[in-house]
Amino acid sequence: MTAPTTPFVGLTVQYALSTADATEVNRLHSPGYGGFGNTMVAGQLLPGTVVSVNDADTGSVNMVCFVDGNYVWWATSRLPGDVTTSPWGVWRALPITQSPPTSG
Repeated sequence: MTAPTTPFVGLTVQYALSTADATEVNRLHSPGYGGFGNTMVAGQLLPGTVVSVNDADTGSVNMVCFVDGNYVWWATSRLPGDVTTSPWGVWRALPITQSPPTSG
């Protein structure tokens, strides 16, 4: 299995939270916002699904990420990168066994 090099809608990815992302997710987890869940930290990996490809050449995508709580996190205009190093706020594709869908 290999990871795709060009993003497409429906691609499953791992997203590494940036410091700003983690701060915002934790704020939304607070009871004042009706949320609950475990504390998130920068660099934490979340599963995500690409919902829009902004620029296939740079890999810029919008995605919905699943947090350990009662909602999802929308990460917009994010680029691919090494999810194991800082600065975070980047995604990497997971290996897939099927081909991306064709237009039609």
